[in-house]
Amino acid sequence: MKKKYLGARLLAPTLALIMLASCSDDNSSGSNNGDDVLPVPSTDIPTNPENPVGNDSTVDSGSEVLTPEEVANEPITEEDLKDDGTASVTTLTVDVSGVAELGLFAEGATVSLNGVDAKTMALSGAPLSATVSSNLGAYKVSGDIGTAVASVEVKGKYLNYTLDEPAATSGIKALSDLRERTKLNVNVLTRLEYDRVQYLVSEMGLSFTAAKTRAEKEVLAALGLKQDSTLFEDISLYDRNQAAANLLAATTIFLSDRTAEEIDASLAAVAADIASDGTWDDLTMKATLGDIAYSINVAYANSVLSEKNGNADIEYYSVWVDRFWATQYGLGNCGKSNQNEIKTNANPSSDKAASKFVCQDSMWAVATDILLAHIAATALFGECNSANEGAVKANAEGQYFTCRRSVWKSSTEADLLNLKVGEAKGACSSSNQGSIEQFESNYYICMSNSWQKTKNVPVDYSKGRAMNKRLGRGINMGNAWESTGNGATADCGWNNCIQDNYFKVVREAGFNSVRIPVRWNQDASNSSPYTLNSGRLSGVKADIDLALAQGLAVIVNFHHYTTLNDAAAKYASNKSAYEEEKKRFLGMWEQVAKEMNAYPDSLLVLEIFNEPHDMKQDQVNDIMMSAYEVIRKNAPGKTIMFESAGYSKFAQIKNLELPADGNIIVSGHYYESYAFTHQGHGYDCNNNLSQNVLNAIPNDFKSYVDSTSAYFPDINNGHVPMNMGEFGVSGQHGSSCGGSGVSDELRAKWTDAAIAAAEKYDMSWHYWGFVGVGGFEAYDKGAGQWYPELLQVFSKYISK
Repeated sequence: MKKKYLGARLLAPTLALIMLASCSDDNSSGSNNGDDVLPVPSTDIPTNPENPVGNDSTVDSGSEVLTPEEVANEPITEEDLKDDGTASVTTLTVDVSGVAELGLFAEGATVSLNGVDAKTMALSGAPLSATVSSNLGAYKVSGDIGTAVASVEVKGKYLNYTLDEPAATSGIKALSDLRERTKLNVNVLTRLEYDRVQYLVSEMGLSFTAAKTRAEKEVLAALGLKQDSTLFEDISLYDRNQAAANLLAATTIFLSDRTAEEIDASLAAVAADIASDGTWDDLTMKATLGDIAYSINVAYANSVLSEKNGNADIEYYSVWVDRFWATQYGLGNCGKSNQNEIKTNANPSSDKAASKFVCQDSMWAVATDILLAHIAATALFGECNSANEGAVKANAEGQYFTCRRSVWKSSTEADLLNLKVGEAKGACSSSNQGSIEQFESNYYICMSNSWQKTKNVPVDYSKGRAMNKRLGRGINMGNAWESTGNGATADCGWNNCIQDNYFKVVREAGFNSVRIPVRWNQDASNSSPYTLNSGRLSGVKADIDLALAQGLAVIVNFHHYTTLNDAAAKYASNKSAYEEEKKRFLGMWEQVAKEMNAYPDSLLVLEIFNEPHDMKQDQVNDIMMSAYEVIRKNAPGKTIMFESAGYSKFAQIKNLELPADGNIIVSGHYYESYAFTHQGHGYDCNNNLSQNVLNAIPNDFKSYVDSTSAYFPDINNGHVPMNMGEFGVSGQHGSSCGGSGVSDELRAKWTDAAIAAAEKYDMSWHYWGFVGVGGFEAYDKGAGQWYPELLQVFSKYISK
């Protein structure tokens, strides 16, 4: 499938802005050659596309979408026939610049400017010549002509941005009154109006000015585009206004993935069709271009344009691509007054001939069985929304419909089972969210107003839940014992030694626990019994003692065990290497578990393996379950913590294999979005935190908990206890961004949102990290104090 196609539009599209502001360092774009003659982009904001068309549009007079019939019925007035002064000009010095955009004309394309008789529209005198000076289509032409009206024609190589490849063409041209003009762009719209302007002047006697005004209204109406008073020669693909959206839609459709000859022929044919009566009547061509518009990938075209011009900031236009095909299919307007109206494609030449479409939210969508069922159910039962999510209703014929994500759908077997369980155990609603019920031989959990069959038999997680509550709010003592140091001073391997007073500082701030990452394999023996380094072991235990003395619970894990992770990732090609490294892993865990078993079960958690990644789920489960068995044998009372694949992504928890053991916790790491939290660590330093990132956090956590609840339910209601083992933001302090990194204010804002989401679902959490963690640190070791903004956030939850 070609990358320009998206496939059938089965549901009404979301009318969001497509905003692109990419920077390009590709010198071949010519973006530094001739920029001085590029038009200054307009910054007018386009009309809100939420109701872009139809009788219900709330737009200014003259800016609505007009049908071809409405424009054709506008009478020619005496004013239109009055002399506008263009015919009396006999000499004119021109000095105009602009851009040629059938796509983007390449450097070296030829430009010809001819005078035009303002009454006969015949070319007059010798042409002025120039060439395009940059790969963005920029040109400049100067000299004397003997008329006020001029024709500009551009020929040569241009970028077909729907394919991102160059092509050759001819015939792109424009007509314009140059008396007070210094900018003149040549584009698809100027080509489409060209023949009509000539006809209105030479055959109908209109003044050039009146002819331009009428022809431009007619072209926009023929294409189903929004009326706009901007003259076509003033528009560029890179402007930020409604006119640019019109041009971008029309250009993208005509370019498509066709040859230059096909493109030139279709432009000439449509222009000639419109010329005599101002309407486009060729059903075959309308069907061809309408079908292209129906399937086109607007985002791809937009991205190519943006790459070619680092200053690009291209506004939405997908709505006008959609309006184009709706017009060519004869569907007419779609607005509030005809919401849910069903119409048939009236163009017999279309690939979609006889297909039915439904007016939905001011846009036409394919009338699929799903959409028709939704419309029928809405008429019977009212709107499907969050208030009745999961509700099951039946019509008079005994057909069942379920409300799911704002759409009524034909009920599935699971929906009907929900109805059956609800009749026996009571309806699932927000009041009993997370509750577990046994019905017949299966267990069901109440989620999102629906009883759903659990993926596993519920477990009594009372012990794990109690330990998770004891962990509460904590912090990571990172970049210390997991460094590449060795022996008793391994925590200093990255110059971030854990000082004895750190645990007192953490406790006095109100935290409940610490997580101590350890790279046990760094200095352990490579042969059986894989003896741990005694210095490292004693050093870790000394820090555990210090933490416990301060009343802090502790998590100890295996961190940065890259050799095992890599061996698991390459299991298919080297099974023996994985099995050998796994033996070493289990041998070390046997020793760690025995040593840690001496600590109170209520104060120490053993975390199996930090951030497994780049391996198959079978290897993740094998590592986790094999180590679990060793740990449980040697530390029978300890709470054991599991992590999922994908660097411990919460969303991967559902893929874990967990034992039927109530004394476990699952942990996930959260840094979304990395473009914000990891600025300076492979991501740009911009100190930006969008509202979209903040809005996504509670939705993310709800999806994590819903998934975990379905897969690992607690017999007492809810799910396996969950921990947010790492989260945080790299800021200005100690990061590679220097002073341009994320401010403490924004770090605190994101952290607050992440903790609030975790707290809502009773997760324990451990911020990454305390000191010396590459800009993520919460404590300023040099100043001997917490960063105030972060401490304020922590205290907000610690004090609960």
